[in-house]
Amino acid sequence: MSPRTTALHQLIGAVVLSSLTALFAKIIPLPVTQITFWRSAVAALALWLFLLATRGVIRLGDRREYLFFLSSGTLLAVHWLTYFHSIQLSTVAVGIISLYTYPIITIILEPLFDRQRHRISDLVVGAIVFAGVFLMAPEFELSNATTRGICWGVSSAAIYSVRNLVLRRHVKKYPATTVMLYQVIATSIVLLPLMATRFEIYDATITGKLVLLGVVFTAIHHTLFAAVLKHFPVKTASVIASIQPAVAAVFAWMILDEVPGPRVIAGGLLVMAAAAFETGRSVRR
Repeated sequence: MSPRTTALHQLIGAVVLSSLTALFAKIIPLPVTQITFWRSAVAALALWLFLLATRGVIRLGDRREYLFFLSSGTLLAVHWLTYFHSIQLSTVAVGIISLYTYPIITIILEPLFDRQRHRISDLVVGAIVFAGVFLMAPEFELSNATTRGICWGVSSAAIYSVRNLVLRRHVKKYPATTVMLYQVIATSIVLLPLMATRFEIYDATITGKLVLLGVVFTAIHHTLFAAVLKHFPVKTASVIASIQPAVAAVFAWMILDEVPGPRVIAGGLLVMAAAAFETGRSVRR
């Protein structure tokens, strides 16, 4: 088997892991703060051990880089919190489709970071995406749990976009796994004050799910995706990864018996099609 074929299998595995991650917001009966804290803490330990075992880069160049990566990790904490909260309020399909507005939000925000003009075509695609999001909402009332879930999901997407834009110029010096290590350490530190009075002894089932989420669905998933980028451009991997909402919805139907309604399916197709189109177009530029 060629290295590129192996990398393709790794990419598919990473997509499946990322899709299944959304289900943990439903199958772990804990508040999102506790889930996210333990996810981050377990992932940090796993990534640190992995870097030690592989003699990877752990130390950064100077103190300013430590401060930058740790402070920007706060955005990852808020992103994970809002994303899982979105799913807990609504469904896996609604949460992940709302999150997948982030490629379009990034395209809208990036010119602001770079002080460039927006492309009209990008704004049109953005309008299509948000039309899909509005289509998913059963009613435009915040009293509706699904509508609130969509709002939290889109907020999570916006925070994720800002985090990626802030990080982009600083990650080239270090392996992605090293960057992720400091991001999850930061997330653990940010959430530690909220956990100070809430440390509990969980039963074996909950503990097992938290370890699984941290090790397999965060540390291993991220390491797999980082390995894939040695053989595929980021943009190509992103196009393939755009199927995640569909994969997550199928798993949610099989495992949680969550069947998306016609509005969610129609809105989701609009969001996924627009995101895949825009990402594919960026590959050709």
